[in-house]
Amino acid sequence: MPELDLFRAVLLMLRVNVDRMRTDEHGFTLELVLLSVALAGAALLVGAVLVARITEQARSIPTTPPTP
Repeated sequence: MPELDLFRAVLLMLRVNVDRMRTDEHGFTLELVLLSVALAGAALLVGAVLVARITEQARSIPTTPPTP
């Protein structure tokens, strides 16, 4: 699956960068801040998508009583 290949490539790049940061501390703070911001942004995006889907499902629940 192409999505999994892309995900594996991103994880490999992240692992290489983390390994490099462990050995070379030059620019460590900036990269750590950028990585933290990226992960926080991804978490916010996932949260927003979940809230939107849950709200959509909740609004589709009928609230009027059935007529006899």
